[in-house]
Amino acid sequence: MLAYFAPAVYLYDNYPGGIGMSRPLFERAEELLAAASGLVRGCRCGAGCPACVGPILVSDESRAPKASALKVLELLREQGALIAASEFALATPVERLRWVH
Repeated sequence: MLAYFAPAVYLYDNYPGGIGMSRPLFERAEELLAAASGLVRGCRCGAGCPACVGPILVSDESRAPKASALKVLELLREQGALIAASEFALATPVERLRWVH
């Protein structure tokens, strides 16, 4: 199943018209991913918790959400899943859809 998995991170402003945070975060994607990886790795919890991977159910612990989060972050960094902001900004709407799907 992982052969078909294409990790993605969606950055958006949850405010009508936005407040301008999406673009700067996108432009600093490598730094953001490194910080997220450090946060998850540095957490003292076992399977994952609200502080590192978000809320999880007791039934989720057997699925190792912390390990899964680290794998997704690793794939995003290693496979270059994020496109440079300048390339994204110059792309047509159709090309942008291809990149995020």
